[in-house]
Amino acid sequence: MIVKVLAVTLVTLTLLYIVKVVLFLGFHLHYKRHHPGRCSRVKGHNFGSEDFHVTSDGFAFITSGLTLSGAAPRYKEFITTNKVKGRIVLFDFNKPEAGVTELKVRPSPNFNPETFHPHGISLLEDSTSKQHLLYVVSHPDNLPDRVEKFRFLPETGELEHVKFFTDEKFFLLNDLAVVAEDQFYVSNSNYFTTHSLLFLESILPVSLTTVVFFNGADYHHVVYDVISPNGVSLSADKRYVYVTSPILQELKVYQRKGSDSLNLVQTINLFTSPDNMHLSKDGNSLYIGCHPIGYQLFRLLTDPANVAPSSVLKVPLVNGLPDLDDVTEEFYDHGDLISGSSVAVCYNNTLLVGSVLDSLVICGGCQL
Repeated sequence: MIVKVLAVTLVTLTLLYIVKVVLFLGFHLHYKRHHPGRCSRVKGHNFGSEDFHVTSDGFAFITSGLTLSGAAPRYKEFITTNKVKGRIVLFDFNKPEAGVTELKVRPSPNFNPETFHPHGISLLEDSTSKQHLLYVVSHPDNLPDRVEKFRFLPETGELEHVKFFTDEKFFLLNDLAVVAEDQFYVSNSNYFTTHSLLFLESILPVSLTTVVFFNGADYHHVVYDVISPNGVSLSADKRYVYVTSPILQELKVYQRKGSDSLNLVQTINLFTSPDNMHLSKDGNSLYIGCHPIGYQLFRLLTDPANVAPSSVLKVPLVNGLPDLDDVTEEFYDHGDLISGSSVAVCYNNTLLVGSVLDSLVICGGCQL
């Protein structure tokens, strides 16, 4: 009798999980295209704008050319065929017609620009000298994942490599949020680094991943309860840490306790797969690049010749906490204009939308 009950329970749970996966993949979903205003692709930019950080005076530092060792074979073939390289480009909201400028990266004994594959990015502003400090997640060829630290030199438009950070607590890194110089939160979005195991990890309801905090001296796991944590961001006053999970379709909010611990205070179901976030200039809204239809995202990551829809959510914040009643979708596109949106922000009524491996798009008419 007990064996029969256990068998029925196991079958029931398996069926429920299969239904949950099918719903997540979104074969039944369809959305209507809408843009906040006139949109266009940013001149001179292709092959991705996976993440960016916008300064208070309107300069967006953008990572481009994402690839990693566990990427699908067709993805790697696309990168090779199109000679896509990892780079950081600069976009000026004050001169959008100028397009983007690639920043030259000075090599160092500990950094080779030819093997640089950037992912998440966060920076510390120096409002006086404009020599901002950039921290970038990197997947260097034949080396463990790490965080690169650069100094931006505005006089020459170059990035000077300062140092790098790596640790055994780093698995497959995705995004980061800098608290102070050489202090940051970074997400391990996956544990495995091969394509087959990455896929398996993405569909199984287990969490092998974490968020790590580096306090300037030591690395600590501070989040264990998120399956595939992706985007990481901070509130304006740095009291709260926001973490997205595309698999769970959730945004989690943690309150910082002391220097190395976090306390979960809010979990929000966004009913779409959130990627990277960007805080608005006034600190009152989070803009999130999202993947609304799961199976089309998987097709895109398997072969970039496919397209996936793009979506941008605006999440208002009240004293740093999301206001669920006023979450709005600011942008949706079937993938014709931009495929696979991964990050977005509204700056001076202009919406900037980045993608995993496609174009960079600007739209007029967004409201802060």
